[in-house]
Amino acid sequence: MSGRVSLEASGVSKVFGGIRALDNVDVRVDEGEIHGLIGPNGAGKTTFFNIITGFYRSDGGTLTFQGEDISQSTPAELAQRGITRTFQNLQLFEEMTVAEHVMVGYHRHGTAGFVAGLLGTRHARQEHRRAVEMVDATLERFDLLGIADAFATELPLGHQRRVELARAMALQPKILLLDEPASGLNAVEAAELMELIRSIRSGGTTVMLVEHDMPVMMGLADTITVFDFGISIARGTPAEVREMPQVIAAYLGEETDD
Repeated sequence: MSGRVSLEASGVSKVFGGIRALDNVDVRVDEGEIHGLIGPNGAGKTTFFNIITGFYRSDGGTLTFQGEDISQSTPAELAQRGITRTFQNLQLFEEMTVAEHVMVGYHRHGTAGFVAGLLGTRHARQEHRRAVEMVDATLERFDLLGIADAFATELPLGHQRRVELARAMALQPKILLLDEPASGLNAVEAAELMELIRSIRSGGTTVMLVEHDMPVMMGLADTITVFDFGISIARGTPAEVREMPQVIAAYLGEETDD
């Protein structure tokens, strides 16, 4: 880890119809780390992800990415800056192959334009060849090359998760936000996923994830931030967080004399 701040939220709040989903949340994610976000159901974790990626606008506080305020940025602008996410519910397209899903990601970086593509200009052809090479390299990295022509939605869940990760990495993000990436996976698939996420971080991409599978989270994260009722109540390493009284109380309830 570099020690430089990648993403920082300061006093971020969000209200839905009088219900305060986030209340002055503070979160700091350092470049090159795997940063976990945990908390009971309804703690505000996905709401926070939606604010980071521009699907929601915060009602207070500031959000910066690499030192620049992104509080008012749109999802498209944030994607251009290098912020990419996956969703708990898979967002794969029927009638699209594994390779086509990854190609969609790489075409965001194209410069030839729609008309040039239709006309088949030299620049467009060169760009397409480069994209095909990058897609093949990504498919190989995620062990998907052998099923490149299969329809993604017809694959087992573990492979579908790989496709979603490969497509996200085709966007060449600086920070990748993963929402429940281990959801529905068995122990073997979860272990394979953990290795993939570590390899993504080793390649220079900062990772932030929400995950209810505590063995996965504790085995992956360098730093964990804990939410409870829309408030950030703790931050530390996995070993530190699991011993904090406020975290134990949030998950297990306060002890009483009874």
